[in-house]
Amino acid sequence: MRLVVAGGTGFIGSAAVDAFLGMAPPGWELRVMTRDPSRRLRWGDRVKATRGDVTDPPSLDPALAGADVVLHAVQFPNHPVENPRRGWTYEKVDGEGTERLVAAAKHAGAKRFVYVSGAGTDEMRTETWFRAKARAEKAVRGAFPDAHVIVRPSWVYGPGDRTMSKFAWFSKWLPFVPMIGNGAERVQPLHVADLALVLAKAALGTGQGVYEAGSSDRYPMWVIMDLVQKACGHYRPIVPHPIWFMKLLSRLMQVLPNPPLSPSAIDFVRMECPVDPTRTEADFGVTFRPLEEGLAGYLGA
Repeated sequence: MRLVVAGGTGFIGSAAVDAFLGMAPPGWELRVMTRDPSRRLRWGDRVKATRGDVTDPPSLDPALAGADVVLHAVQFPNHPVENPRRGWTYEKVDGEGTERLVAAAKHAGAKRFVYVSGAGTDEMRTETWFRAKARAEKAVRGAFPDAHVIVRPSWVYGPGDRTMSKFAWFSKWLPFVPMIGNGAERVQPLHVADLALVLAKAALGTGQGVYEAGSSDRYPMWVIMDLVQKACGHYRPIVPHPIWFMKLLSRLMQVLPNPPLSPSAIDFVRMECPVDPTRTEADFGVTFRPLEEGLAGYLGA
């Protein structure tokens, strides 16, 4: 049996590879599809790299050749800040890219497809990211109607993330920690290792259909920032910034090669998309850890 993890060198994909290697029975071959197969993999000979890019259709058939299961965890670089000039957008990667990957998986004879979507995905929503992910989910369901798992995670954090670690850096090196708006938005942060466990079990045959994932507790953003400071042992004032000001500032940042923010990215991070993890925890035999426990595991002072 062969599993191909598309995006297997990324934040979520590499965690899924770790989890899969820890539980896969004998006889499984694991490959990661990446834009740069020349980069050294941390798993040594246990994992093979193959070149594939969802924005480059001819690369996909060779990348998925012989795949029995495909786990799709691709995300564009510098997410959630889109870069249309380089084709790094939700429509090009999440929408069109997933449709291409699904078609290549069917052509390869894959029997099962696992897709990392996002909390709140609904084809009736008008936001770009929701439209693109709804398009992706439709493609997965259509091609693998009885053999798919779609996971809709809330905010994913953990070693190697780009957000919680940034908050910790702010609290260590800046005189204050900037916050967009009043920080009242509530989210259900999900440790990447918990999500990876679900994805690995899904690749091995557990589950069918759509699953939501996130902590049982909903945390306001200002509480999350406070918990990050407690975990890393550095305390700075949390200073709210008006949303209009942050959007104006983010527009000016667009001249940078990899801007840390954009106006649409600000809307993305401020979304409230509640999830109900009950069915996911029951079907996959997991308990999503609370944020305090997760932060202590990798930011603990």
